[in-house]
Amino acid sequence: MDCTRCNIWNSGVGATVPVDEYPTGAAPNGVSQLIGNVWEWVGTEFNILADDQTPIVGEMPMMGVRGAAFNTYFEGQASSTFRTGQIALGRTHNTGFRCALCLEDAPSLTAS
Repeated sequence: MDCTRCNIWNSGVGATVPVDEYPTGAAPNGVSQLIGNVWEWVGTEFNILADDQTPIVGEMPMMGVRGAAFNTYFEGQASSTFRTGQIALGRTHNTGFRCALCLEDAPSLTAS
């Protein structure tokens, strides 16, 4: 884990930063801050299963979050494959969202 490329606990910042703060941590396609800064809501439910594969149901549905946050301590959580959940109506200081748009749906953005 290279903490000079993302904003997690070991980076020592302790708060969110602008999305372009870690340019060397961008994905190959140029997308910034996929790891660190804030957990990002994703469009899928987060389901938990007991050892016998029975669903564990809480009081409220949970939605998936990915990418870790500025206060994520465990480096294993700061990866593109780790996911966890938060209650669907939860609002926390370290969770956000990313607006994404398929360029095919926005021809004005691709016009030369």
